Amino acid sequence: MRDLAYARHVSYCQGIEVYWWRFHPSILGLYWAPRDLPPIIGLNRAIEHDTPLLRTVMAEELGHHFTTSGMGLNRTFCHYRQRLDLSRTIIGTTQTTDIAATIDMSTTAPEPEAEPVSKINTTIEELESFAIVKALLRDTVTPARLFYRDTESYLGILLDDNKNKWICRVAIGKNQINLYIPDENKKPIRYSVESIDDIYNYQPQFIEAVGRYLKD
Repeated sequence: MRDLAYARHVSYCQGIEVYWWRFHPSILGLYWAPRDLPPIIGLNRAIEHDTPLLRTVMAEELGHHFTTSGMGLNRTFCHYRQRLDLSRTIIGTTQTTDIAATIDMSTTAPEPEAEPVSKINTTIEELESFAIVKALLRDTVTPARLFYRDTESYLGILLDDNKNKWICRVAIGKNQINLYIPDENKKPIRYSVESIDDIYNYQPQFIEAVGRYLKD
């Protein structure tokens, strides 16, 4: 339940408006970024009391926000690794604004073959750390050039989605949070922080790391 409350807190801090709608059963949630208006997360009322599923959908839609904000969604509907084209009538809108939706695949397509279960689980805290770094670097580099890649042990934040241009790595453990920032030789320097908010204290190091890549 804590993760769900935290997701709602992150939504509030990011200025995202969250609404309950009576969607088609195949749509569990969507992320909508209308131009000149606050971003919106819509949730299907059918999952209102299904806490585990609701937590998963909220995390997915926040992921759309952090990875597409300022970049546009190119009219793409997203469901984890799958992308589907849906009629605008299904989601009850005639707008042409970009939308990302979480789709219940059981009602829209035959059961796919089982895929290996990934051990990578991007958490709300990791997504928030990515948002903080983007905010700290907004005057140094265009936010659209910043990406994250999750691994089993840390979340890597990259310039131009290039693993050789890593800006920092955030490793969140049960009892501590470690922040790794590259030196001039790209060797990681470790900083132990008590909370995600402490990442704000490392803006000079982030700017210095990005500055070296911008000079290349």
